Amino acid sequence: MKINDDKTGTAYWIEDNSFMSAPLFKDGRVDYEMKIALSDWENMEPFWESSSNFKDLILILEKLVKQKQ
Repeated sequence: MKINDDKTGTAYWIEDNSFMSAPLFKDGRVDYEMKIALSDWENMEPFWESSSNFKDLILILEKLVKQKQ
């Protein structure tokens, strides 16, 4: 399962037991060449700017975990 989040312009999914992310192109396709594990994120600026972005990310991760179970 993959979740596209228009709010942050990022797709999220679980791959090899890791939470993964990749930016979305303007047409909604995922830029898999830019994928990265959330644990490797260095730029958290979108989440510092708005706590609602962080809450949105937590909800997405919860949905992914539920789907995996």
